Amino acid sequence: MAFPRPEEGRTGGKVDGSMGIIAKPDLDTGWKDLSNCLGVDPDLFFPERGASTREAKEVCRGCEVRIDCLEYALQTARSSESGAE
Repeated sequence: MAFPRPEEGRTGGKVDGSMGIIAKPDLDTGWKDLSNCLGVDPDLFFPERGASTREAKEVCRGCEVRIDCLEYALQTARSSESGAE
């Protein structure tokens, strides 16, 4: 399965040059309503050390907003690390 290049992402945006991540200042979250994980217990995605991630990966596999979700996770992780969030 081929994934779209960041320039061809579903929500558009500007490529910032670092690892091909799409940088968006507004962090659009409208995609969440289309996610496969809507209604899934969030603990599934944060297993204990050494526990399997297989079930979480199954939820994400084939999700149409997986790129948007990854972008959001990376952007919010950066904000949290800098204390901005």
